[in-house]
Amino acid sequence: MIQKFKLFSTRPIKKIERFRLEQLKGWNEGAGISSPEVSGDPASAEYAVALHTTYIGVDYVARFLMEDYTILSNPEWFRMAYRAHETLFNLYQTIGAFHLLPEEAQEKADQGPETSSR
Repeated sequence: MIQKFKLFSTRPIKKIERFRLEQLKGWNEGAGISSPEVSGDPASAEYAVALHTTYIGVDYVARFLMEDYTILSNPEWFRMAYRAHETLFNLYQTIGAFHLLPEEAQEKADQGPETSSR
């Protein structure tokens, strides 16, 4: 019998935000700072590093998960890998837009999140 797990995508936004803040607090404490030191300048190195790191995740999922025979053989697992790739790609595009086209990205952010009909 295969055990079903509660997927993270079903978690309420408040729980996700709480987890993010806990991670940020741990990172700040480990680095010995009291608040994030990310530059407000979209052209800064922090954004370039985040963009590159996200690309590595996109590439990894595409090459090693979406092309894995076991995952390809299981429709549910493949859909999950596909959605992971899609989500990472969207993150990559969002960071890239902010990093390379900061004014346009800020206008889009001010308009609020897009809704999906999935």
